[in-house]
Formats: sequence, C-alpha cells, structure tokens
Amino acid sequence: MKKLFILSLFFYVNSMIFGFRNIAAQTITPALTDSPPRITLTLTPTPDLSNPSAPKSGINITVSPYFINLKTDPGVPVSYEFSVKNNNAFDEFLKLTILKFDASSTGDTPEIKDLGPDDTFAQWMTFSESRFQALALKEHKVKFTISPPKSAAFGYYYSIVVNRINPGAGFGESGASLNGGAAVSVFLEVVSGEMHRELKLVSFLTSLPIYEYLPTVFDIKLKNVGNIHSVPAGDIFIDQLGVKKEIATIIANPNRGNILPGTTRTYHAFWDDGMIVRSKKMANGQELRDKYGNIIYETKVDLTKANKFRIGKYTAHLFMIYDDGKKDVPMEATVSFWVIPWKILIAALIVILTLLYGVRSMVVGVVSLFKKRKP
Repeated sequence: MKKLFILSLFFYVNSMIFGFRNIAAQTITPALTDSPPRITLTLTPTPDLSNPSAPKSGINITVSPYFINLKTDPGVPVSYEFSVKNNNAFDEFLKLTILKFDASSTGDTPEIKDLGPDDTFAQWMTFSESRFQALALKEHKVKFTISPPKSAAFGYYYSIVVNRINPGAGFGESGASLNGGAAVSVFLEVVSGEMHRELKLVSFLTSLPIYEYLPTVFDIKLKNVGNIHSVPAGDIFIDQLGVKKEIATIIANPNRGNILPGTTRTYHAFWDDGMIVRSKKMANGQELRDKYGNIIYETKVDLTKANKFRIGKYTAHLFMIYDDGKKDVPMEATVSFWVIPWKILIAALIVILTLLYGVRSMVVGVVSLFKKRKP
C-alpha cells in the first residue's frame, strides 16, 4: 500500500513539471520566434480616361431627366444636375459633348445639330466632370452650370450628348449623330424686358378625310412669331351627330414639346380608342417594313370594345392655350372626318343579300309546293 502511494505521488509530480514546461514554452517561444505582422495593400489603378478601350457590345445608357427647362437673369449663373445610368454589366467610360437644338427641316420635333461659329452660348456651360467612369448597373450624377453674360437675352437651346470616349469599331462618330448614346435637352430662358411670346395656329387637319378604321391622325401646325420658346397645351374633343356627349378627349401635346422662336412646328395627336384599330406591326420592339421600306400595318379587333365600333361622321374641336407672360391665350379650330369600315360593310351586305336570296328561294319553293297540292 505504501509503495502504491509513493508511485502515485511520483506520477503526479512528474505531470506537474511537464505542465509547467508547456506553459513556459507557450509563453516564451512566441517572443523569440514571432516576426512583425505583414500588411498587404491592394492598389486600384486610376482609369485612363484619355483613350480607354471600347467594349465589343453596344452602349446601353439612360439619362434622367431627358428634358430640363431653366430660367435665369442676365449675368446670373444657374446650375442643375442629371443622372446617367449604365445598363450594361460592365463599366463604361463616357464623355459629354455640347451640341444645340434647332428646328427640323420637316417642321416636326427639333433636331440636334452641330454648333456653328456664332454659337458662343456653348461656352457658358461647364460640367463637374466632362469625362467619367460609369460603373456597371449604377447611376452617375453629373452637375452642370450655365453662366450667361449680362448681355444675354431670350432663349438658348442646348443638347448634352452622352457617349463613349472611344466609340470603337462599328461605333463611329459623325457630328451630331448620337450613335447609340443619349442626349439631355436643356432649354435656357434668360429673362429680358423685350421678351415676346406669341403663337399662331396655322392649321388643324386630319391626315385623311376618310378612314376605314382608327386611328385618326390629327396634325396641329403652329408658328412661333415671338422671340422665345413656348409650350402649347390643350385638348381635342370629338363628338358625333346624334350623340349628346363627347365620345373622346385627346391631349393635343402629350409630350409638352416646345416650339422654338421663328419656327413652325407640326404636332401629331392620335385617336385610337375603338373596337377595330390598325396599328404598326412590331417584332422585338422594331417596326416591320416591306421590301420597299414601307411600314407594315395589321388590323386588330378587340371584342371587349364592341360599344366603340366607329362608323359615320365625326367632328373634332381643338382648344389650345399658351402663356404670353401675362395670361393664357386661347387657340381654337374644328375639323370633320369620316370613319367608314367599307370591307365590313361589303361583307355584311353580301351576307344580307345571301340571306334574302335564301329566304326568297324558300318562299318560292313553299308556294310552288302549295300550288301542286291544290286540287
């Protein structure tokens, strides 16, 4: 028993000594063997915006807002900002180019054109950055400032074009062409005591006097005889003989398009609320055309609008206004047109004649049979 006690005590003391050695090793060894910690820095190179490489796929960006209307006094700077969203899954390297808005040769929507030698107003505009990197699927804010001189007056019409710094193969640039980019329209009004706003209604017509089916296209031609841009607004009210209330109301200038001073512009409005409507044939968001380049149309029938089967004579009343700086000035006109679905009418006439012929034949047959049975 005594030997067993001495043996146990020996093992206990030995284990204590071994434990102290481990503690000493854990405490002292790191101080002798550890080296200073390493710090790793990852440096992202600054992108080269002078001539970056162009992606092989097309540019896909969205600007917001796409139209900006500003007002200021002579010699007083005015600032605003817009966003550019990169819809691609890779970064884009973009630049800003200043062009101008001018009247189109057709009298429709104003066109983006190159600056001329006399267009010094472009020098008034500056950007927070004229070249920038747009991250994938992100929005990038751009601020601009216009500093008109004290001699400035009336209206100035900018177009800020956003496009790639390096368009790449197949994306060549040519003057005012957007080439897949996007543009922000900026209309600047510099208040002057000599400002004169006046619009004239030149004509209010339909594209055709007679339609087979809707839509009916209304052409509203206005002339700006003032010295500043203006935005006309109003509605077209359509009624039909025998119907007590108006059957349709159409916004005359739904996009609130401006008309530039000294120019003539034609606005288009459409009435397409009917059971049978002809529309452009589309595929993948694109208008289909025949081999001669003409737009292909298709006729669609919506039976849920059976109460809107359009036929007969209609009258459209135009009522528009513009602000001359003091009050709203009205402009009014009226035009009449017909909707005659002649194919349906001919088909219905054939069916009616066929039924009448069938009824007549049946009556003649019955009469003949009755005569034969009569003694």
